[in-house]
Amino acid sequence: MRPAYLITGGELRDSSPVNYNGENLNISGLGLLFKKFIMVGQVQNRMEENDRKMIKILDQNNEFYFLIGQYFTGNPDKIWDLQINSYVIISATLTFKEKNSGQDRNIYAENFREINDLELQYYRLHTMKSLQDRLNIVKKLISSGAKDLSEISVLTKSNYIAEGIYYRIKENLGFDVSRYEALLESFRSSSESSTNEKILGLIKSRGEMSMDEIVKSLENSMTTKEIEDALSSLLNSGEIYETKEHKFRYIA
Repeated sequence: MRPAYLITGGELRDSSPVNYNGENLNISGLGLLFKKFIMVGQVQNRMEENDRKMIKILDQNNEFYFLIGQYFTGNPDKIWDLQINSYVIISATLTFKEKNSGQDRNIYAENFREINDLELQYYRLHTMKSLQDRLNIVKKLISSGAKDLSEISVLTKSNYIAEGIYYRIKENLGFDVSRYEALLESFRSSSESSTNEKILGLIKSRGEMSMDEIVKSLENSMTTKEIEDALSSLLNSGEIYETKEHKFRYIA
């Protein structure tokens, strides 16, 4: 059985159906072959239409409707316990069905759970790292000119990853490298901005704070390294300064 990968909404939206060795799968723009996937997103709504329960999830700028149906392993009514604007990690299956007017795309949730700020940061960073790793592999393959499956397998160190990349090369589907580079840059910028704003708001509300006080206040949502990087950024931008007593103070 193929593993379920953590993917971004951008990858999910760009995916298309393929029949690979007799198996109905989906392939992303970077050659990730999958059927099941895992995503982190924000709950926008939960609803029921025509006896079908569903959750609307936002991942960065992409919105998706997850159906609660044949693949769901828990109690379908637990969607009503989800808080609007809360964050969840959700496992799901993406299916395509042929219709007269084209292809019908359905996303079926298998399970989900709400996550806290620290988990959100962890899963988002892990998702982006996985995307960065796949992008680096594709860029390396493009520069090396490797087109044989065995060569690709050596570079990727994963037969699952190699198969999808090989399929895109064989079918001349190409790789939109610049699109995914822009996606990663957008994530880095928004992540840094969100972290800085949270710490700046905390310092403003307290007047001044020491490093230990900031770490203690944010220990459930940020790592010490993230806090150090954000403070360095805020110091460099002139939004805060450090007193002789080694406390950080907001510059009004």
